[in-house]
Amino acid sequence: MMKAVKITYNQLFLVVFIGLFLLHFYLFHVIAYGNHPWAFADWLIHYQDGGLKRRGLSGSFFFLLQDISGLKLQFLVTVFQIVISGFLFYFLYKILSDKKIPTFYIALLFSPLVLLFWVNNPTALARKELLVLTIFCYFFYHISRNSLSKIKEYAVCVMLAVSVFFHEIAFFYVPYFLLVIWIKDDYRIHVSKYIKYIVFTIIPIVILFVFGNEINMGNSLSILESRGVTFSNSKFSIFWWKQDAISIILYRPFNYVQFGFSFTIFCTLYVYFLVQQKVFSYKLVLGFIAAFITTLPLFYLAIDWGRWLFLHGFFMTILLVLFFKNQKKATIKWNQKLLLVAVFLLIYLFAWSMLMNEGTAQGTIIELYELLHTKPTY
Repeated sequence: MMKAVKITYNQLFLVVFIGLFLLHFYLFHVIAYGNHPWAFADWLIHYQDGGLKRRGLSGSFFFLLQDISGLKLQFLVTVFQIVISGFLFYFLYKILSDKKIPTFYIALLFSPLVLLFWVNNPTALARKELLVLTIFCYFFYHISRNSLSKIKEYAVCVMLAVSVFFHEIAFFYVPYFLLVIWIKDDYRIHVSKYIKYIVFTIIPIVILFVFGNEINMGNSLSILESRGVTFSNSKFSIFWWKQDAISIILYRPFNYVQFGFSFTIFCTLYVYFLVQQKVFSYKLVLGFIAAFITTLPLFYLAIDWGRWLFLHGFFMTILLVLFFKNQKKATIKWNQKLLLVAVFLLIYLFAWSMLMNEGTAQGTIIELYELLHTKPTY
């Protein structure tokens, strides 16, 4: 008989999150100093070329820091990403610590649609959704511990408003914040609690839609070159991307149908978990459907379907913690039965993948290998 080995879930999450943080730490550095034309360039969209535009606050913010400090933009962006990532994993750990975690939950949390997504799509971890994920985890930690004061709640709303000027994606996923409040209120609707989140995100979207210019008004790249950033293929970068997303999707329909298959796998296991934990509710399902509908414009406007589905998977998975009981030092009793479960989980985790956009699983493995072996330029 195999001797039982006891470790706590806190220890497991601590080791895994430190490992993921170190992966983020290194890849942030490689992506920035490699002048990646998408993951890094997205942070350098700025107002200096043409004034107000969507996503432009980040670049102008880093320009200001560069003017003050004299440091390279690559260094400033990397440090900022590392700090945000550190807060993300800190609050993730705090959310999951001292909770009675069902074993099957591990299959959801580390599935290719949630945390394993960053391994399958290494450049995705440096995108701006990092901001809304961190804000959500901060919000979720406090509301789940009944410590979300009025000051903290308005701080969340202000951070969401600012993040919309970094990337409009924050606006489309605000319904998950409202879902958390709704579940905490036992599915009772209190419109007054939702208004502030809606107002703080819809005003920036309206401002950007009415007054915002194109991402590149003609001089964006020359301004970046004057500040020490040059892309090896500037025509294939976020500043010159003009192709119609729908035409690309229709040209390779099967590649995008696969997203539906993968998301169906995840949702099937998700519903099974809800039923198993006796927390299944048609109201909850309708809430998820409503949250998904609000993001449909993203699937129409951009080809990164994997990113949008990843965000759904992340929010849906973290939201489940609301149903878990508190338990100090919850342990994993490692024995033969759990070993079989672990083998099943490994097969499940690597039997399918969720890509950022159309492509192959082999392609993402090659991309990760190349990034890990890239020598940054200084």
